[in-house]
Amino acid sequence: ASGIQALAILDEKGSPVLPSVDNIKSGIYPMKRPLLLLTNGSAAGATKQFIDYVLSNAGQDLVKKHGYVSSVAAK
Repeated sequence: ASGIQALAILDEKGSPVLPSVDNIKSGIYPMKRPLLLLTNGSAAGATKQFIDYVLSNAGQDLVKKHGYVSSVAAK
């Protein structure tokens, strides 16, 4: 979006760490928030279909397309 910038965060040594995909996945860039999909027991029906889609290659492509970083290994 226009006018929005990603910020580097200083590590413990005072060096700037940029929010690259690799830095986010490795944990070097500390500002991140996981998205958890929780169910009460095993997922079934539409809930299972949704979770399966999110974890599919098509779902993970949408995750990336919209600027999010996936920690899921796409199937």
